[in-house]
Amino acid sequence: DPGINFMIPFLETISFRDTLREQVLDVPPQECFTLDNAPISADAIVYMRIVDMKDACYKVANVKNAVLNLCLTNVREEIGRLTLE
Repeated sequence: DPGINFMIPFLETISFRDTLREQVLDVPPQECFTLDNAPISADAIVYMRIVDMKDACYKVANVKNAVLNLCLTNVREEIGRLTLE
């Protein structure tokens, strides 16, 4: 919640700490196949920024891993639509 928040030192702890700044996430090279079965190695870089810290903490177990898996799925899907002929 916005405003002043007090924490009782031994009873309360910070459970999730991350930054609201833009972060760079390197996607490892993936071997994908096009529509005409041509193999392609695709590499990507993702720029991400957490907008809602509460959702990032409570709705996903690992935010960076979830974003990485989403990006890998989208890269494979888009390359699967391409033809190289």
